[in-house]
Amino acid sequence: MADARNQRSSPHRRPTSPPPGWRVEGDAESAGRKPEEQPPRRRRLRPPGGVWFWWILVILLAVNWFLAPVLYPSGPERTTVSYSFFIKQFDAKNLKEITTSGTEGNTIKGSFKQKATYAPDGGSGKQVLNFKTLNQARTLLLGN
Repeated sequence: MADARNQRSSPHRRPTSPPPGWRVEGDAESAGRKPEEQPPRRRRLRPPGGVWFWWILVILLAVNWFLAPVLYPSGPERTTVSYSFFIKQFDAKNLKEITTSGTEGNTIKGSFKQKATYAPDGGSGKQVLNFKTLNQARTLLLGN
């Protein structure tokens, strides 16, 4: 009797039959089944979250695309001034800040310390605080 216990509790002993509820593919039982008795086939995989999740995500991204520029504008509206007007304001030390960018067609953007009157073509003047201009000197040097 002691030998029977040792054989049952031995960790190296393999079970004689699979546990109930398990089925081995290709076993003799399932091979002889009729099509009606076959287990149902698995359905196609669906995208995670379902179709509604993806439609809602697309709609939210579209709303974000259109609302972001309205809620977070790119900066102050700038008046285009001539390069010579910009140089005059530079000489008068009326520049508060400037930024240059070669990626935007050699432009100079900035703001004046005090509003300056810009009168193109000798017409009526316009008060300008934020401006943009084309860097003429760099354009001539680079040949653009």
